[in-house]
Amino acid sequence: MSSIHTDEVVSHHLSRPVALIGLMGSGKSTLGASLARRLACPFMDSDSVIEAAAGKPIAAIFAEDGEEAFRALEQKTIADLIATPGRSVIATGGGAVMRPATADLIFTSTLSVWIDVPLERLVERTSRQKNRPLLQNGNPGQILASLLEVRTPVYRSANIHLKDSDQTPSELCETLMRQIHEYLIEK
Repeated sequence: MSSIHTDEVVSHHLSRPVALIGLMGSGKSTLGASLARRLACPFMDSDSVIEAAAGKPIAAIFAEDGEEAFRALEQKTIADLIATPGRSVIATGGGAVMRPATADLIFTSTLSVWIDVPLERLVERTSRQKNRPLLQNGNPGQILASLLEVRTPVYRSANIHLKDSDQTPSELCETLMRQIHEYLIEK
């Protein structure tokens, strides 16, 4: 099936937002922007929306207000993004689904996609970034491994499980479009 046909079918049958979940560094923002272009719909990154509303970076929110305050703000933001009329693609924060009310919103009101990336690649990707508050105190590899262990059972609740097998962003987007097509049409 051609990409154009898949895009048209998915766009026609998709009636709710697509929410991308996964650990930090899994590529939710990159893939989300590509997917939104393919679906001709808005892309919204919950972390970027939170930073704009708070007037400060996520790291500053964590440092000044604490993780619980951030998670409450994240829950409200994701609820608002999901409630936005029309089709959209939403990249969520890596820990968003660990708050039960936020997980419930994502798993009941969106087409949820878990981007599953091997730990080694997550470590490589996040090591280049200094804006990851959860990785600032300790060994990032060990922290990511621990987060992966705790979060994977919740991530598994997603409608679609997208395994990143070292594909380029465009190849991964193509794979996801096929998986969404299968989910919407063949199930």
